[in-house]
Amino acid sequence: MKKRRANLPLDDPRWVPIKEAIERRYKQTGSYTLTADDLNEALQKADKADGLRSLERRAGERKLLSGATWRDDLHVSIALFPVEGKGNWPDRKGGAAVSPRQRDAPPIHGRWFYVWKPDFDDLWPTAEPTTTTERRADAKPRRKPGPKANWRLPAAVKLHEVREKDRRTLSAPELCQHIHRTLKYYPDETEMRKLIRFLLAE
Repeated sequence: MKKRRANLPLDDPRWVPIKEAIERRYKQTGSYTLTADDLNEALQKADKADGLRSLERRAGERKLLSGATWRDDLHVSIALFPVEGKGNWPDRKGGAAVSPRQRDAPPIHGRWFYVWKPDFDDLWPTAEPTTTTERRADAKPRRKPGPKANWRLPAAVKLHEVREKDRRTLSAPELCQHIHRTLKYYPDETEMRKLIRFLLAE
């Protein structure tokens, strides 16, 4: 994969808080586990063409983060957030957030993380592009008419292979792309997410 060298402006409005990226990806995957896996993989490849570049801000300081930082020091992990409950104790809401990889590392306070929105849009386009140009660029392969391909078995096999080898779970779009490459058929992503949830529940 070709490396990417670019001096991004550190004060550009296209830097968006990583929590916004987490919620947007969650709406696409339906799982915070899959969302964290997808973002970690992309953040760790920040210097490559298919990576997601990121920025850290502290008081009076802004700096770009390397892929190595996300491999060695930081990661997006599953988290529970307190929300207002009915009784005296707050309820908990699932989500994902940036945390240190080392268990004995100090908690992250006074640090804010952002991702480069153009990278995010390239990796995970929105379902309904707003312009004709975006619609052509982001369009998924169209399903051909005729009998549906028997895609569930090869998708399950691929999901199992990656979980055994790489210790991560492929997202629905990644599995759909795999099926399209092998069977020339692009399954419905909603159906693929249902299959992933069924297989992970076994």
